[in-house]
Amino acid sequence: MSVYRTMMSVVKLMPHLTPELQQKAIQILEAYGPAVEAAEAGTTLVDDATIRAIVNEQRRGATPPSSMVPDKGSAPVKRGTGWQPEPKPEDRSNQFAQFDAMVAAQVGGPNDTSKLR
Repeated sequence: MSVYRTMMSVVKLMPHLTPELQQKAIQILEAYGPAVEAAEAGTTLVDDATIRAIVNEQRRGATPPSSMVPDKGSAPVKRGTGWQPEPKPEDRSNQFAQFDAMVAAQVGGPNDTSKLR
């Protein structure tokens, strides 16, 4: 039964109730009406304090996690002072020599023209 139909049924019954019961019915409808409507619509009912907290958070922005907040009292970190040494350029002379040997085996040396015919 929809909330509207339930409320209409209660409204029809009101003239037959005593004033005390009418007051109780009104209090119950005021207290549980929004929750019943939310349940019927398949939504979640959120209280005012939660909505205020969400709005305030959106206004000032979410706070970053504490591990991401910069430490204002420390000096800036100098590169190369950590536990790992500064990366050095790789010595590729061994790779060039190996490639030259492979080319020499297939085609011949740089001055060998016997395999080019």
